Amino acid sequence: MRRPPIVLLVIPFLAACASPTRVTEGAPEGLRSIVAAFSQTVEVARRDQDVTWVHGWDGNDRIAEEGGGNLRGLCYEWQELVYRSVGPVAARVGWRASMIAVNEDWFSEHHAVMVHDRNLGDPHDVLARRSTEAWVLDPWIHGEAEVYRLQDWLAIPWIVFAPARIEPDEP
Repeated sequence: MRRPPIVLLVIPFLAACASPTRVTEGAPEGLRSIVAAFSQTVEVARRDQDVTWVHGWDGNDRIAEEGGGNLRGLCYEWQELVYRSVGPVAARVGWRASMIAVNEDWFSEHHAVMVHDRNLGDPHDVLARRSTEAWVLDPWIHGEAEVYRLQDWLAIPWIVFAPARIEPDEP
């Protein structure tokens, strides 16, 4: 099945307009611990001998053509992997990991993981405020452990058919 042409127009913008944020020594300790776990998770997945992890639209097409098998890498598969690995770390350091999605039920549906300090409040409120202190962990675009500020991830200029929302905690 071929994607509608609009998808082809969106691809260059996914990589060009919203840049991942480099998490440095000056970042909150909790975020640094979460990002370390996130980076390790992506690295372990990429070295997995039993499962081939792909990413991006090309990865989605490959999974569709080859029927899955030992291929993983749809955005929700990355999301589940990351959520399971960083959730316990986030809880240990006083942060919260939440699953986030945009454009649900559309061809451009996308899933990732949002993290924030628990003191910022409920994840739904954090999302509604577009908090500058919330982060999105999204390895799907490039197959790397990329971290975006929430507002930058939300500003990726894909066409928004359904606004971002926090998903239930059960992957």
